[in-house]
Amino acid sequence: DALPQLESVPLLVITSQRDYARADGEKLFADKKGPRQFHVVAKAGHFDMYDLEPYVTEAVEQIRPFFQQNLRASASTS
Repeated sequence: DALPQLESVPLLVITSQRDYARADGEKLFADKKGPRQFHVVAKAGHFDMYDLEPYVTEAVEQIRPFFQQNLRASASTS
């Protein structure tokens, strides 16, 4: 179990509404302490997230602000 060592590492979980592995992401998010964010792309399936629009764009739009907020915060505390 690596979660205790990763408490200060920001976690972004992006999953889709019909993802067969969504429960794994939900559990990871629920167990995580520290900075975290969870986003579900509505109407998308697991494989839709690989290369179908508008799902890919929606997922990517979550990444930049999350990293901007959390990586800067992490860098200033190290």
